[in-house]
Amino acid sequence: DKVPQHEDYLWKGDKESGPRWKTKVRAYFIAKCSSIKWFLDWAESKDFAAVTMEDLMLVSANCMTDHEAVMMSQQVWGFLSQCLTGNAFEYFRGADELNGFDAWRRLILIIEEGRPRLLEELREKVRDPAHIKDLQNIGLGIDKFVRNINELAAAGGRKIEDAEMKTDLLHLLPLDLQESLMWHA
Repeated sequence: DKVPQHEDYLWKGDKESGPRWKTKVRAYFIAKCSSIKWFLDWAESKDFAAVTMEDLMLVSANCMTDHEAVMMSQQVWGFLSQCLTGNAFEYFRGADELNGFDAWRRLILIIEEGRPRLLEELREKVRDPAHIKDLQNIGLGIDKFVRNINELAAAGGRKIEDAEMKTDLLHLLPLDLQESLMWHA
């Protein structure tokens, strides 16, 4: 497979390009096998706890055979082994051979500097979202608002209740629209 050798997929371990690399590689994996998304999320949620093959077989038992789970992990490991250089390759080498999900966890831990920091950043985006300034940007503003809430939930944060979400969304809207909706309600 030549994809890991393409410059968009190469990563040497620098902090600046890490988030972009993660997004690109993650999207590639999911496009190849949509069920891998759940396993990537699970591996990332393990934070500092290593992902063992036994863990993988336990969590995959309801959706695939042990052999399929192991093969998926090996494919991730093989891809990563081809696209990492420098410090990134050293982080990767800390995982057991052919344990792609642990290798992924280790790399994401470096990129995100740990889940607690990521959760705090996502909580802050949800608590203090950007206000929608005019009517032309309502669609984009609502989309961004919902995306932030979904990212927080996917990262393991607290799920926002519908009533709380509606109140928060109302406060994001332009003032004249807020007033109109309040009078209408």
